[in-house]
Amino acid sequence: MISDNIPEPMDDDLVGPYFLWKLLIDHPLQGRGYGAAALDAVVDYVARRPGAVVLPTSCADGPRSPRGFYFGHGFTDTGRVMWGENVLALDLATRRTAGTP
Repeated sequence: MISDNIPEPMDDDLVGPYFLWKLLIDHPLQGRGYGAAALDAVVDYVARRPGAVVLPTSCADGPRSPRGFYFGHGFTDTGRVMWGENVLALDLATRRTAGTP
């Protein structure tokens, strides 16, 4: 689920204009590449959208946190917390120049 080109002015509780809200893969199916494939498809789509320079997402900490998954795909912690979750961001320009889809 993504926010796709949220127009200005944005509400204070939104991050955008693009945002990956949730990427959920059922626990028994994790580790099979489905999440990576879905994330690659989302990144590829958003990177081609007007004005897209960063793709933010958020995640909570804890035993089943996807933080490591996102970090492994180039996201970094922004230091921002919204909705009780850490906001992470993927620099789309860096990802493109690194040759990643």
